[in-house]
Amino acid sequence: MTSSMYLGALFSLVLAAISPAKEYRIKNGDFLTKIAAKTCLTVEEILQCNPNLNQKSILHPGQRLTLSQTYQIQEGDSLLGIAYERGTTLSEVLDLNQQLKDEDLIYPGQKLSLPCRKIPLKKPARVKETGEESQKSVPKKKPFTRKKLKFPSGLELEVVTDPRLVGQGQEFYDPWSSGNPLVRVRAGDLDERVSKYFTLGEFARIETPSLARKEYTQTRWGDLYYTHLRLEPDLLKRLDRLRAKLKRPVQINSGYRSYGYNDRLYRIVYHRQPTKSRHCSGDGVDIDLGYKAIRRTAEYLFANGGIGKGSSFTHLDTRGRNARWRY
Repeated sequence: MTSSMYLGALFSLVLAAISPAKEYRIKNGDFLTKIAAKTCLTVEEILQCNPNLNQKSILHPGQRLTLSQTYQIQEGDSLLGIAYERGTTLSEVLDLNQQLKDEDLIYPGQKLSLPCRKIPLKKPARVKETGEESQKSVPKKKPFTRKKLKFPSGLELEVVTDPRLVGQGQEFYDPWSSGNPLVRVRAGDLDERVSKYFTLGEFARIETPSLARKEYTQTRWGDLYYTHLRLEPDLLKRLDRLRAKLKRPVQINSGYRSYGYNDRLYRIVYHRQPTKSRHCSGDGVDIDLGYKAIRRTAEYLFANGGIGKGSSFTHLDTRGRNARWRY
């Protein structure tokens, strides 16, 4: 075997090791709770994937369990929209479908593997009253007047006040008048830390490139990033404390979103009226940990903020008052 063939085989083995399994073969001594721990699923998800089983079913060695479900793409679908409708995240969908080379190049009839979760019921708008888009009054912060914004890491970025960017309804408008300034993001700063545990690029990365305005984007490491963003230093400090208390990595699923991007996201992907998202004001993020896993720590650190409770992700923001809702 040549060295290139050996490296290729080794790379394939590594990918197989880190990719989520789609099937599990039962071994002696296995039971549902044990299998759930091995596969990083919940018992409910395993039962959802295998409707022929229930909590009292007898498991036999050699029996195979399905760990994902198949979804056939329909006309007008997007990966982000599928994830939203199915109660999962874009990162989970991409992990289960590593054959996808470009998240925007999908077609009707194509089949995807998805996590086995019950499709969340869509709640009436009134139930979302205390959610991310709540119109209730929030204490406004003082306007930022300095020419540079300093982050907890010591990194300083140039503040941008051009009304063609930040004026009402413009691409980088601040819908909550949060006082968090718009700053310029240069490609060379993307890997710089903004706090002890997080880099600028984690908040500037654009989830769905097709929704972004090209003139306000830049490419690095194969991903697309904003040229400008809002990012509140206090949010970073709380995320650092969350990371330290949990003693485990915390991934930013969704950081900053421009006002224009958020508008297009809701109209094109979610087919809903756009909301006043905290992401657009730079004081809200979605992280990759479900609410149950971080409940106590999140409630302590974000007691006067917003917490959106998801099964596989959690929304956190520093709005200045208590708000709680479920996804």
